[in-house]
Amino acid sequence: MLAMLTCATLRAEQHNPSTDWFRDAGWGVFVHYLWDLQNAGNRTNNLGRTTSWDECVKEFDTEKFADQIKASGAPYVFFTMMQRTRYLIAPNATYDKLTGYKPGEACSTRDLVADLHRSLDKRGIKLMLYWTGDGPREDAQAAKGMGGWSGQVTDQYVANWASVAREYSLRYGDKVKGWWVDGCYAHIAYNEKRWAILAKALKAGNAKAIVALNNPQMSRSNSSTTNDDYTTGEQNSFSEIPDSRWRDGVQWHVLSYLGPDWGTPGLKYTADDMIDYVRAVNGAGGVVTIDVALFRDGSIDAKQLATIKAVSAGLKNPGTGREPWTTRAAVPPGNLACWKPARLLSLDGQRSLPVNGGGGRMHAARCGVDGDPATDAQASAEYPWTYEVDLVEPAVVSRVVLTFGQSYATRFEVQLSTDKQNWQTVSKVADHDGSRKELRFEPVRARYARIRALQPDGPNQKGGQMSVAELEVYSGATTNAPARFIQKLRAGQKQIIVTLGTSLTGGGWRWVTVMKEWLDADFPGQVTIHNLGVGASASSHPPGQGGLDTVKRCAELKPDVVFIEFAVNDAFLPYNISLEDSKRNLNTMVDTVVAANPDAEIVVQITSPVLDVHATDRPRLAEYCDGYREVARRRGLILVDNYPNWLKLLESGRDEFLKRVPDGIHPQEPGYREVVLPELKRVLTGKG
Repeated sequence: MLAMLTCATLRAEQHNPSTDWFRDAGWGVFVHYLWDLQNAGNRTNNLGRTTSWDECVKEFDTEKFADQIKASGAPYVFFTMMQRTRYLIAPNATYDKLTGYKPGEACSTRDLVADLHRSLDKRGIKLMLYWTGDGPREDAQAAKGMGGWSGQVTDQYVANWASVAREYSLRYGDKVKGWWVDGCYAHIAYNEKRWAILAKALKAGNAKAIVALNNPQMSRSNSSTTNDDYTTGEQNSFSEIPDSRWRDGVQWHVLSYLGPDWGTPGLKYTADDMIDYVRAVNGAGGVVTIDVALFRDGSIDAKQLATIKAVSAGLKNPGTGREPWTTRAAVPPGNLACWKPARLLSLDGQRSLPVNGGGGRMHAARCGVDGDPATDAQASAEYPWTYEVDLVEPAVVSRVVLTFGQSYATRFEVQLSTDKQNWQTVSKVADHDGSRKELRFEPVRARYARIRALQPDGPNQKGGQMSVAELEVYSGATTNAPARFIQKLRAGQKQIIVTLGTSLTGGGWRWVTVMKEWLDADFPGQVTIHNLGVGASASSHPPGQGGLDTVKRCAELKPDVVFIEFAVNDAFLPYNISLEDSKRNLNTMVDTVVAANPDAEIVVQITSPVLDVHATDRPRLAEYCDGYREVARRRGLILVDNYPNWLKLLESGRDEFLKRVPDGIHPQEPGYREVVLPELKRVLTGKG
């Protein structure tokens, strides 16, 4: 059997389109249904009833369960098949043969997976399954049948256990849309070969099934193994917001619990907390899975069900009063922190703190960024504490305004960060009197902002434990100074330039040519240009050649300056790149460059309008150009915006435009020299 399952290392496809439905779903639920949860042990989930496992599985009401999932609004559900023990929720001849157990002794005689699919599918709900990598390790007989358990897996153990999974996968086919696989840890001897064996078995019946193998990195939702289609994302809180849809080349996903712990009744979060969080994650292209408590009879904890119903309603219906933060107007206008995800943390920022319930109401984190100074955010449990806001998209920040609530810090500091690891203190305040405080400083690129309350550090001091009524964050103003790379060229330094973009950048005639002629004439021998433009490409198309891929090659060159233009093809309808995806992709490209060289200068390039069939294929091109302008403004990037000059030429006469752009989309040499080169010089030399 081992020889049958041994295979070459199976690596997941990068940016796998099979995850599109998962991204589009945006969120779903996860339930634990296990022998030692619904049928044994001192847990409320078993409703005080203990029977044989086979009888327990027969009692489960899939119609009741499916009705409640439908009522919750969740588009998909994860359901556990087993965990550590010998007990599974469906028959499996391979398992029985390996372990020596008879039907009903370990595997239930009822095929609960098939019945779950039947009940869920007729309500339009997708089914995904929880599996494990360590198998029935707590049962001596079953573990021996897999090949023996001594605290680590072996090739034989993984191969046998994978053969059990393969039988299920072949049986269910596309009825199962994906697998979340626990216990695939490197510390129990999982490796590339063994992950590949298990992943291949799970996809045997459905090649498009999405798989994630859990080899935990629980501080962030990183991809756990090279075989993942999405991040396992196991965390103990709902707090992380992704930078983009893709993390480590796979779909970003987070899994945590709504209650006090996994599978436990009760509430850790309010509906408003979860609405804001899910919207923030979905807005970046990520997916959220919410663990809820499941009872033996197929019902879900009533408080949790009511909460996820409210979450679903809030996500679907902006008219409920919980409009998406992405569509709400900032209060005041320009405030980058308004409506963004916020957290109550310990002073060192390492631990989440509970919400203060003083005054008969909850002072939730969101109350400090809701545009309403009558509400305030305040932590409990610790006197000095930190208030942190995720701006979601990096920006160049130069001003912070702080309004305290019922009590204030007399000594505090403002910190900014791009990665939540390295923090820069941009302002310190002492002897504060509690009044509204406006702080200005040299522009700093940041995605995260913190207020650290240093004093009072105990009761009976002036001020009190800090409460934050409103934290406002504003971007810096642009200047007419020359680009840094131009200043360095003038100082005699050599510069490496990389250009990324479509055929307008990398085609037969391109704007890069006229720019290189100018720079070579003014700075002979100082400029090296690597043109990575690809014809017919966009920010995320085609696979392997889009901007998200070519930017990786760009980063390896450690450029001093990078030009990026993809808006014209991001707007191309057949590529199906949404406006939000276009902006996220641009941000990801910028982040990739800066991660390789923090001093790199980014120039966002917007090209020309298009005509005729090209315009028909790009009906929202102007909006995509606006998206690029927005990212450049927020992040303090140089913007070379050729669009207005081309538009002015077009308005003077279609024939004049076509002399320079004969096919309606690709400018030729005269156009680049007459329209583009002057704008490049004006912006980059600071003479505009």
